[in-house]
Amino acid sequence: AADAFERAPAAPSVFPAGDRGWGVWAWNGDVLSTPTGLDALLGEQKRTGANQLYVNGYPVLGRERVLARALGQAAAAGLQPQVLLGSPDWADPGTRAWLERSIVAPLRTVRAQVPTAAAPRLVVHLDVEPHASGPLTPERMRDFLAMLDWFKGELGPGFALQVDVPAWYQGQSVDGQDLMAQVLQRV
Repeated sequence: AADAFERAPAAPSVFPAGDRGWGVWAWNGDVLSTPTGLDALLGEQKRTGANQLYVNGYPVLGRERVLARALGQAAAAGLQPQVLLGSPDWADPGTRAWLERSIVAPLRTVRAQVPTAAAPRLVVHLDVEPHASGPLTPERMRDFLAMLDWFKGELGPGFALQVDVPAWYQGQSVDGQDLMAQVLQRV
């Protein structure tokens, strides 16, 4: 199970000033499905001093009980759980019904099963990057921003939203405002 883990620096915005984040990745959903795998993950957390758990959301969506149990135990052990998801096509307005059914509803189910005392907030970490599926036109930028607003509203309380944003989004203008600044205002 050790090869299922990868260490990575955590996003600095999650931590109070002066704190350093360190994450343990669980790429393979199966590692969360077994007590042995979960024990190995928590052992890796203790060994490395990690305070973040990054979970690739795709292998565990549809197995909400497994994900909820793993996130709850990880949170109780001192890790801040983050579920990573995203695809460039999510910026398209036509994906909202699919996102609601396939992503948001399962995440709400997970949130309802993880004790709030253990994890006051679950982080949904989006990696959408709409430029990866076509030119980053003003319309596409507006669609991306609208998707972030929609996603945050649909998730509701008990969640925090983080978003991967390429550095070059700074300086891109949409409706006279900086794209990077608009994304950061939404998360």
